[in-house]
Amino acid sequence: MQPGLRTAARFALVTALAAGAFAPLPVAARDIVAFDAVAAGTIVVRTGERRLYYVLGDGRAIRYPVGVGKAGKQWSGQTYVDGKYLRPAWSPPAEIRRDKPFLPAVIAGGDHAGRRYLPST
Repeated sequence: MQPGLRTAARFALVTALAAGAFAPLPVAARDIVAFDAVAAGTIVVRTGERRLYYVLGDGRAIRYPVGVGKAGKQWSGQTYVDGKYLRPAWSPPAEIRRDKPFLPAVIAGGDHAGRRYLPST
């Protein structure tokens, strides 16, 4: 995978997480839907639908509403969740910092225990 795509996929998932994709949501905000395109445990973000799918297996997934990047700023790619961290810091990718130069190089971790972040490579 190209490094830019890896960073893009990481930001897409971080955006989804920041939008509350894994935070407890009202039952009406998430659905169990048919989904058999990938293996169980896979997370798929479909930016056009503004939905994140957590694949359960057996042809099912949990579908969550999520925020996605602006038109023309959406990315695609594939990467892996490398761990679970308590209050992780986050470094905005160069593309984000170019558009928003006021952002710090590192954003300190907050009170977001249990959120999942992708590796930075």
